[in-house]
Amino acid sequence: MTGITLGDMAKGFHSQRAAGAAKLRISQLSTALSTGKAADTNAALRGSYVRFAELHHQHQLNTAFLKNGTRIATDLSAMQAVLQKVAQPVKQLAVDFLQVGTEADSGKIQRSISEARTMFTQTVADLNGSAGGRTLLAGVDDDQPALTSGAAILARVQTHVSGLTVASDIISAVEDWFMAPGGEYDQHAYLGGAASTERLAINQSSGIFGPEITAATPDIRKVLAQYAKVAVLSDTPLNETGKAAVIRAAGQELFGADYGLINLSASVGQIQESVEANRVHLVSNNAAIDIARNSLTDVDQFETATSLQNAISQLDAIYTLTARSAGLSLVGYMR
Repeated sequence: MTGITLGDMAKGFHSQRAAGAAKLRISQLSTALSTGKAADTNAALRGSYVRFAELHHQHQLNTAFLKNGTRIATDLSAMQAVLQKVAQPVKQLAVDFLQVGTEADSGKIQRSISEARTMFTQTVADLNGSAGGRTLLAGVDDDQPALTSGAAILARVQTHVSGLTVASDIISAVEDWFMAPGGEYDQHAYLGGAASTERLAINQSSGIFGPEITAATPDIRKVLAQYAKVAVLSDTPLNETGKAAVIRAAGQELFGADYGLINLSASVGQIQESVEANRVHLVSNNAAIDIARNSLTDVDQFETATSLQNAISQLDAIYTLTARSAGLSLVGYMR
């Protein structure tokens, strides 16, 4: 009976190690073939790791700027929606007010007053709109409403014009209340802060400034002033002719205010275009980076399949040789 020699043991260990290496190679190649990516990225880069790291870093930066751009675009869209809500009834109310005419129709006057009061309250509510927990038109103090309530503002305006008996005096008093810089509107109606002048980063080399629009912007004040002129008429001593004169004057001013709102909306639209153009650029740049990164780590499908077949054949040969060696040893052992 022949014993197992050190040579036999060495051959066995060598076969096991070779089989283990072949199995690992097969596993890596199978993964590469199914994913299209090299299983060992470091080996696949072969000295191109710095370039790969640069591409990866740029991709991360672009993604961060895209996220920031999405937030900016959301705020701009929300602001645009607010401006559109404010602007929507202006032209029609201007027409309605001008149709009151000189005949001082009591019914038309009362309808105009009711419409003005309703739209004033609604417009104030719209101007207090928010997005992401931030009030859109409150400037830098965006953690609070832009304006106090519509009812509270009208009550103050009503007090301001009390005792006035001439239409032109009421018109002037209301205009002054809303439009005077640092005046009653700033002190008792507007709760926000100054318009933000923060430069918003949208890519590595440039940024944009957001629209400097708040509920204290003159074009917005002008709309509120015209509504207020008409809304407070019910509690003034003016006769119907005087009230009709105020309403017509407000109607004329509303046409000008409508153009002002259009200009504000256009200024927001220009910034939106810049943000969108930058988004398209970053998305395209990231797509190019993906292609460049993939070229460094992608595997050739045909070459990988051929290597996999060779590795399988190698493992099969190892198993065959191991079986033969085991068979010879067993015969020798049985002798």
